[in-house]
Amino acid sequence: MALQKKDICTDELVDSGLGSSFPEDIRDGVENLKINDESLTNSQHNGDNADQGTYGYTLKKDKEGDSSLHLSIAIGNEDLALKLISLLSQESVNAQNDIGQTPLHIAVIINMPSVIRRLIDIGADLGICDSFGNNIVHLAAEYGNDRAVIEIFTHSIHRDMRELSKICHYLLESRNFQGFTPFHVAIREKKFDTALLLRHVGADVNAMDGKAGYSSLHHLVERGNLAHIQLFIEKFKPVIDAQSFSGLTPLHLTMEEGSADVAAILILNGADPEKECMDGLSWYSVMYPCQ
Repeated sequence: MALQKKDICTDELVDSGLGSSFPEDIRDGVENLKINDESLTNSQHNGDNADQGTYGYTLKKDKEGDSSLHLSIAIGNEDLALKLISLLSQESVNAQNDIGQTPLHIAVIINMPSVIRRLIDIGADLGICDSFGNNIVHLAAEYGNDRAVIEIFTHSIHRDMRELSKICHYLLESRNFQGFTPFHVAIREKKFDTALLLRHVGADVNAMDGKAGYSSLHHLVERGNLAHIQLFIEKFKPVIDAQSFSGLTPLHLTMEEGSADVAAILILNGADPEKECMDGLSWYSVMYPCQ
């Protein structure tokens, strides 16, 4: 089953119906593994003589493109997932389901540190995106899975440092199909602790989205939650007058009725009421047109 946010509870795994979604032949194959260390070890080391039936079950997919490995992670069966990983090649570990999720994507969503570590160890591709353009850090940000973020950025240090630098930059700065970086996603989902962690590992708190050129502060101001705006300014010290593609600052977005408190907070923190957008309008000229 391809995992969506509605399938996940922040406190515990909900019954998403995954158990019943195993096709009968895949379910039987998984059950037949019996988590038997001796048989799995033999399968790993016997080369061409390995149990091809056991190996085949780890690769076979259901109607949604999920392999036994995808499903074992999705139902939270850590022991089985680790056993299945030990059987697979690097190419197989990167297999994607029908919405582009690899086993690593699902391990990040479910927040399974040991599985994340093992997948990274055997060379899982950190840069694969799902069908919505989300990489693994986008997903960790969306679900507020701080431990997953830590595993991704600390357990990859054994890789070549030049390669690691490129991967980290890509993971933090790439934009999904909505135009958002992982930092944007964390802020929009109100996962402020995760956002702090992303900043610590190098995320740009002033990054512009790929559609309007809005920063995270623009997005918070647009939503109008005064407490969140105050918290963001205090904790992240963003550029108050960051301009979008059309030259709009966060203060420009408060020119609608009911945004006076937000405007006051921005001005108190250094926003320039006379800064003009591309249309030549400033907050001051709109709010006080006769002066």
